[in-house]
Amino acid sequence: MLLLKAKILFDKLSKDISTKSIIRPGFNFGNNIIISGSVIPLNAVETLAEGEWYEVEIEMNTIEIEAMEAVAHLVNIGGEFFIQIGVQRIGKGEIIDFLYYD
Repeated sequence: MLLLKAKILFDKLSKDISTKSIIRPGFNFGNNIIISGSVIPLNAVETLAEGEWYEVEIEMNTIEIEAMEAVAHLVNIGGEFFIQIGVQRIGKGEIIDFLYYD
């Protein structure tokens, strides 16, 4: 599993996202491999709104060693990524810290 601490910004939302539901978009680190992950806000907020920066944890529990090897050179502190639903980019983020474990 890959666990990221990141700051994220949604810039193309049709409405605010409730944090009461599971938030599981795709993340593109720049190699066009989209990996899904669950977004967990670190602050007590009820919704994620367009245009606001949020500090979050992103749990990518589907990352096995083979997938990690494909993105390891792109996953680094200060590294940027896009948040996507399918091919549509809905936001962006920056890695604050990360941890990979089996």
